[in-house]
Amino acid sequence: MLLRELYIPPKDAVEVENPKTGFTYKVDKKKARQLVRKHGYKVVAVHHEDDIGEGPTWARSGKKVVRKYRCSGGPRKNRIVSKLQQCFAPPNVKKRMALKRIKARLGSRIARKAKRTKRINPASIRVQRLNKATRRR
Repeated sequence: MLLRELYIPPKDAVEVENPKTGFTYKVDKKKARQLVRKHGYKVVAVHHEDDIGEGPTWARSGKKVVRKYRCSGGPRKNRIVSKLQQCFAPPNVKKRMALKRIKARLGSRIARKAKRTKRINPASIRVQRLNKATRRR
C-alpha cells in the first residue's frame, strides 16, 4: 500500500506554491509558515475545516439505501464515493480506459437504463427524496 493512497490533507490546511516548480501543496499552518519564511513559498489559499470536509450524501447500492460522501477536493472532486480515502487515491488508469471503451460502445443504452431505474426503483426514489431534504438545510 502506498503512502499517497492514505493521504488526507489536514483539517485546517494552507495551500502553498513552490515558486521554482509551480507545484502547490496542502500543508498545516505551522509547516506553511516555515515554507514561506525559509524557502520563499507563496500562500495560494487557506482552507478551513468545513471547506475540506467531504459532505455526506445518500446513494443506492442494489436495493438498499446507503450513506456515501461527496469529495470536495482531490482528483475526484464532486464525485460520490463510499469511503473518504478514495477522494485522494491515485487514479487506476486501466479501469479508467476500460470504462471509456464501454461508454463509447454502450453509452446511450446505459443512459436509458439508468433513467428508467431512477424513475421506477423505490430505493432510487427514496435516495432522491433524502438528498433533496439535506440540500434544503
